[in-house]
Amino acid sequence: MGTVGVISSAFTIAKVTRDDQENDERYNEMFRAVKQEQE
Repeated sequence: MGTVGVISSAFTIAKVTRDDQENDERYNEMFRAVKQEQE
């Protein structure tokens, strides 16, 4: 369930980064790290 919580937080952050394109790359890097943890 911990991973699910991280993903939920990631999607919440994604909504915020829509208003700040500079953070878009940081979100992508974080999301990749989350996917690696799942594997």
